[in-house]
Amino acid sequence: MYIYVTTPVVTKDKIGVFMRYCKNCGARIDDNSRFCHNCGGIIEEVKESTEEKRKLHQEPITDYEPVPKKIQGRKLSSILIISFIIITSIGIITPIVYFSTRSTQTYYYMGDLYYTYHSETTEIIELNLDMFQGDIRIKHDNSLSTLLSVTIEVYGQSQANITDAKSFSENMINNRTTISFAEDEFNYWDKTSIRHELYITINPAIAIEYNLKSFSSYIDISMIDTPNVEIRKLDIETFSGDIDVNLGAYTNITTNAAVSIYSSSGRINFFASNNLLVNSLNFTIETFSGDIEMQIGSYAEIITSTFKLKTSSGSIDFYSLHCLNFDSTSFIAETFSGDIEIVFEDNTDINLDDFTISSSSGHINFGIDHSSIFNASDLIITTFSDDIIVDFQEFVDIYLSDIALDSSSGSITVNCIGVTFYNNISWIIETFSGDIVLDLYPESIPLINHTATFDIDSSSGIIDISYLMSELDVGVEVTTDTTTGNIVLPNEQEYYKTANFDEKTIQYIYNIATFSGDITIRNE
Repeated sequence: MYIYVTTPVVTKDKIGVFMRYCKNCGARIDDNSRFCHNCGGIIEEVKESTEEKRKLHQEPITDYEPVPKKIQGRKLSSILIISFIIITSIGIITPIVYFSTRSTQTYYYMGDLYYTYHSETTEIIELNLDMFQGDIRIKHDNSLSTLLSVTIEVYGQSQANITDAKSFSENMINNRTTISFAEDEFNYWDKTSIRHELYITINPAIAIEYNLKSFSSYIDISMIDTPNVEIRKLDIETFSGDIDVNLGAYTNITTNAAVSIYSSSGRINFFASNNLLVNSLNFTIETFSGDIEMQIGSYAEIITSTFKLKTSSGSIDFYSLHCLNFDSTSFIAETFSGDIEIVFEDNTDINLDDFTISSSSGHINFGIDHSSIFNASDLIITTFSDDIIVDFQEFVDIYLSDIALDSSSGSITVNCIGVTFYNNISWIIETFSGDIVLDLYPESIPLINHTATFDIDSSSGIIDISYLMSELDVGVEVTTDTTTGNIVLPNEQEYYKTANFDEKTIQYIYNIATFSGDITIRNE
């Protein structure tokens, strides 16, 4: 048995507190301890000289190890991460606090102001409104005796004066009059701040150009009960407010500029009664996080280069009643996480190059009702994780070159009941884990040479295809590939080909693959 005799080491820690340590093993020793609790060594006290004590108290501490560079790097990374989180939080919280404090400001009703405009020579009114807080409500009324009439409801904070309220200005050049109104930006600390609510009535006898901008206001344009309104420009923008546009029968939107309706986070509703005419460079309805709903009445005509409905996280609903004539270069409906439903009722005539519908994670439903014509180069529908439904009703004539349907994990269902295909057409239908169902029942087979190619792929879903056509006139070829799934073809084999296939002038070719799902193809 060994007994160690050790002398304690007395030093200061980083914050200047005197500590005793075993010289033999380095363990910390209590002030009154005679033995090292770690190694068992006997503590031999050594008296220090006055000079040594003075040095111990005065000299800087150098007997501790510096922080390793890796640990310093981690600390620096942690500081950067924490700083990033704080800055990001400030960026998110600041607008929220800003809007919440703005909304909690008390505005008192101060009274009404009025503005009217009339001119016998004015043919066009350009209405420029730049609002920050107040709402905009516009209606068209045949009974109005002047060209334009406005009621301004004035609201102010505790020290506001109605004499400081804004007013309209006008500028007439030849037969064109520009009428403008601009509201001051909100200032939280300004107790003289004023908010204006605009109620505008317009005589439909005058052509109108709309330039409406707002930071957080609600914008409403209503002419649902007023026919024959002529709109030469429609440009609406708001940061966080909702937008409602309701158009009456025979509304005419003819402009050399683009029709643009935009809201960063509000919803947008666009409703038009019968016989709407839109003839513009482009037509765009876009919001960042709100929903878009658009409904077009019967006998409408839309002529534009690009037609676009876009929202980042809201849903899109487009519905047109019968007898729509749609002529455009491209139709785009796009959302990041919302659902999309696009439906054209009967007797619709669609002529364009590209038709694109996309949603990252939402459900997509696209349909064309009976007795319609769909003439386009491409139909592209994609969603990341939800289902796709395509429904072509009877007596729909389809002039398409390419159809691409893609869903990563949703199912895809295609109904072609009583349709007629005219062009050579290529179908690409793909899903990662969803099922694919294709019902192909042509109303008639046109007496022209054409080929329809179907490339259908699902990693783990089932594939079910039904077709109804006489193989005396049409050649059908089916190639299948599955790793673990079952295959059911008309001939109960893995490969099927109509007799005298190469001699047929009309051919339907199916290339089908799935990793673990079943494949079923049948001629009904």
